[in-house]
Amino acid sequence: MRLDKLITEAEIPKVAIIFGRFNPPHFGHKGAWQKAAQYDNWYVGTNPNTQGAKGKSGKAAENKDPLPYEVKVAAMEAIMPEIKGHIIPETNWWSLATAIYNKHGKVHLVIISDAEDGAGFVKGLARSNGVEGRHGYYHFADITHDAAPRASSATDLRAAIKAGDREAFAKAAGVDADMKIQGKPYFDLVSHYLMGTEMKESSLGKIVRESEITYLNDKGKKVTGSVVKRSTNSPKGYFLDTGEFVSQQRVIAKESLEESLNASISKVVDDINNKFNELFGINTAMYSTKTSNRMWTRGDGSRYKEPAYIYPAEETYIFKNYPETAQKFDGTQALTDFAWEHITSLPGAKSIGKIKGEFGSSEYSEAYQVGKVIFIRDNFVIRYGTKSLLRNTDVWKQENESVEEDVMNP
Repeated sequence: MRLDKLITEAEIPKVAIIFGRFNPPHFGHKGAWQKAAQYDNWYVGTNPNTQGAKGKSGKAAENKDPLPYEVKVAAMEAIMPEIKGHIIPETNWWSLATAIYNKHGKVHLVIISDAEDGAGFVKGLARSNGVEGRHGYYHFADITHDAAPRASSATDLRAAIKAGDREAFAKAAGVDADMKIQGKPYFDLVSHYLMGTEMKESSLGKIVRESEITYLNDKGKKVTGSVVKRSTNSPKGYFLDTGEFVSQQRVIAKESLEESLNASISKVVDDINNKFNELFGINTAMYSTKTSNRMWTRGDGSRYKEPAYIYPAEETYIFKNYPETAQKFDGTQALTDFAWEHITSLPGAKSIGKIKGEFGSSEYSEAYQVGKVIFIRDNFVIRYGTKSLLRNTDVWKQENESVEEDVMNP
């Protein structure tokens, strides 16, 4: 081999990736992450949409993904703080490889996994190298494997939870069972989600609250908490996502649905702006929201409030750190596409078909539901509102059966 080619290949960085459920994460996972961290760049992929049981009966019914994505990430960062910033929400090895190629280009890709699984993944990924597929396109200089031992098993952690064995849990996890994650002991946190106790999180997790209350804490300070369950028996009150019970007497006022929605949408928009700024190396708010008190009229003559929307800046930009093709984000169309891609990848997001109505377009528009919020992809903006927004639509494509019953009949 020519010397100049050897030098060129030596200069190509190595990027390590590892993909898994990590649910719940343990010290064996940490060992694999640490091996990945030895390379020039490294990333850990995990699916954000797989919480819950895998089947209806038999062994397949075991809940192998008890923790919601946000909680799982918090646990991963607690076990290995250095992993923060290296976690990517992807659905499988192939979509993760595509994301890495889009970010780093033609690098040496290193697969981190145990010896048994690694050989199969490397062969599968190599077959798709340089080939357009349903998960996208990537073309790496080469794809190799670096084996990490299988030091523990998430199955053992889940079994310890079911047995109520904190000691066995700590041994399998490699950390104290009382290590605090989101303010809760690790054992108790996993138990809540795996065993279906009162701390069950809403389908939208931290993005849109089921409901919130304002109350006086033990120190007499006014605070706000997210409700996961209401007690109508004595004593009456609310169970919060922190595990705390707040009696009815301590409640000052319930936050309105509109206020809760606005706070949640602000979080979504902040995340889109941060993701955009990180990708393009800038520091500006490209996206914002707009609400209106303007009333619109339905076909039957009744009136309703104009839906709020997320909208991007109306300019054309070229950013540094963009891939070498230096493509433009040409005006609001592509900017809206960027925001829509983020929204449709939120944990729990699901398509509810295409709808049309008086919300600004006579054409069918793509719609997604995230928890109790409906997002509608308009031409240059993204409309949003609670599920009651669907009352403003004339026509539904009824063949989509994935829509929840209470959404179809709000």
